[in-house]
Amino acid sequence: MCNPKNIIQDIIDKHPCNVSTVLKNQHAEIYEWLLHNVDGSSYSEKVYKYLNGESDSICYSNTCHNTCTFQSLFKGYSKYCSYDCSGGSKRVKRVVNTCEWCNSTFKTREINTRRFCSNECRIEYGKTSECNEKRVASNIRSNRELYGVDYFYQTPDFLEKSKETKKEKYGDPTYVNSEKAKRTKLKRYGDPTYNNFEKYIETCKNRYGVSNTFFLGRSNGKRISKGQRNLYEKVKQEYPDAILEHYLRDVGASVDIFIPSINKIIEYYGDYWHCNPKYYEKDYYNKSTKMTASELWDRDREREERLVEGGYDVKIVWENKSIRSTNNIKKTSM
Repeated sequence: MCNPKNIIQDIIDKHPCNVSTVLKNQHAEIYEWLLHNVDGSSYSEKVYKYLNGESDSICYSNTCHNTCTFQSLFKGYSKYCSYDCSGGSKRVKRVVNTCEWCNSTFKTREINTRRFCSNECRIEYGKTSECNEKRVASNIRSNRELYGVDYFYQTPDFLEKSKETKKEKYGDPTYVNSEKAKRTKLKRYGDPTYNNFEKYIETCKNRYGVSNTFFLGRSNGKRISKGQRNLYEKVKQEYPDAILEHYLRDVGASVDIFIPSINKIIEYYGDYWHCNPKYYEKDYYNKSTKMTASELWDRDREREERLVEGGYDVKIVWENKSIRSTNNIKKTSM
């Protein structure tokens, strides 16, 4: 008579999805013997134990001898009976960490980077302004590395696509849903024309030292971009006399940042508005400025030469580059 183990193994190889059914139909005596003489919660577990022995069901932990959970005929038993045994085994060391939210201590695996003792603490920390600031800063760093801007919606492709979509839906590339804005203001503040002037004045005083940007002396009335403001704040830390949007009468030009103490001009060039050569070909037509990239470059070069001829040291900073330090401002010129 053939060895029962060989018969069962042959059935597993040929009929992996119907082992018990085939065994019952073709080898009823083996099927009945396994059913009544081998322990197991399922017939698959009985077959696995008969073929591999009882030892495979014992927990791998040195301090525990419990039976592990049976997974399937092909996977067998799990290695550990619980997470405690898995974490406390010799293969995985346990360490004590301090929760960043409630300051309680908890045990975790050495290879695990858990910062919180529970999911509730993690959720509560995620609601804080500190976590939100880190999330925003991380998002800005990623966008600068990938697209050269702080936010994806500032990329030229996104702006062009937005205009095309607005023109297709509303017939106007600069469409703004003013009615919805009024409804939102009415719902939130009780006034459809609400404007938080107090916050605006406070922000202007903190950033520029004046209550309104009108008093900054801008000659062309242009809006100051966030990137230019950030650059100015960094320069201001090292050069307190730095001026944002200053008009130079001797050359008849308004410059982005002027440092009187070292006679230095810093111009902030937006990638789209000045057609950064890193992203645009010379024949690219900028719909906003109504000029090609090469025409913009010639215009900017003539302006820079005029500033240099006026006796000023000029530095150009492109939007896609982040100023980490202002120590090189004295050394760098056009």
